[in-house]
Amino acid sequence: MAKKINLAALSFLVASNNAQERQAAKDILHTLGARNIRLVQDGSKAITEMKTFPADVVFCDWEMSPVNGLQFTRRIRAEGKGVGQFAAIIALYGELSQQLVIEARDVGVNDFIAKPISMGSVTSRLHRVFGNPKGFVRSDTYFGPDRRRRDAAFEGEEQRQTPAKIYTNPLASKFANAFPGKPKPKVAKVPRPRPMAPPAAAEAPRPAAPKAPPPSPRARFRMITVLVVAANGDPIEELQSLLLKVFPPRFAVQRATSYTAAIEAIAEETQDICFVGKTLTDGTALKFISEANTSGWCVPIVMVSDFAEIEVRFKALTAGAFDCLDVEHLGTKLLSRAIHKGLVKRKALLRLRNKREEKILFTSSSF
Repeated sequence: MAKKINLAALSFLVASNNAQERQAAKDILHTLGARNIRLVQDGSKAITEMKTFPADVVFCDWEMSPVNGLQFTRRIRAEGKGVGQFAAIIALYGELSQQLVIEARDVGVNDFIAKPISMGSVTSRLHRVFGNPKGFVRSDTYFGPDRRRRDAAFEGEEQRQTPAKIYTNPLASKFANAFPGKPKPKVAKVPRPRPMAPPAAAEAPRPAAPKAPPPSPRARFRMITVLVVAANGDPIEELQSLLLKVFPPRFAVQRATSYTAAIEAIAEETQDICFVGKTLTDGTALKFISEANTSGWCVPIVMVSDFAEIEVRFKALTAGAFDCLDVEHLGTKLLSRAIHKGLVKRKALLRLRNKREEKILFTSSSF
């Protein structure tokens, strides 16, 4: 269980070209207790803002313009003054690569968060930054947090001409207050032995208490977000009425009738599962499935069509559809089973992506 974070004493700066992204970050930080938050539209304004508002933590979009996250971080680390140089900088990225990790590490980025950001990703990164505040290193070519993830013994002659200077982060105490640390373990009290009482007369066994009935399957479901992609008039429209019978009232339906709208919706990755019909206004369902699968979005897609169209089903599964349902025999039981399988699939996809990102970060740290 994650320890509680107290952000009231810290200041935050969010730099991004996307207004929705800035507002989402502000809402998440405000929920976590932060009160001193400022938003800017790009890296150049962030540099100007840091001169009068030396934030303790900076969230910067790596791909913003005209000054991107790489240029912003380099300027802050090299030209910043006072505690602003020691700010914790967390980069927001759309697609993580080994080159991005190496570039960001070499200019002094503390950590990374994949877009779109969420409460869980922000909390976990702040725990990592606050729980282990790194010292800062100054050399001829670098100033920033210590890039070593572990200390290892070194044999041989020192290769550096000028030894690097290591500074204690002046924000370490503020970070420590925000992250309370490990609680002291509770020591169990050993009860004193009591004198044994004389044996009592045998009592008749009490009847076992009746077991509570298991909770209804419907009661165990959280709010489920479903994306329905199909042109108006497609038979898939009856899905919404079926969902009322399967998950009352724990579901939310998002609708997209065109290929463009569907791509924009699924790119947010806020849905748990997507049902797509055969017809779209400005594209094909197969094109949508292929694009979503190629982009690596973690939303399982189910194709809903006539089972007589074997070729369409085969192409949908080949393009990356998770499952196919027969529109002629679509019912609550079949729909419930598909959503159950989709939720399991989404968890597996998110877990796999997190492992890949951790592998890239670990591989890059060895350079």
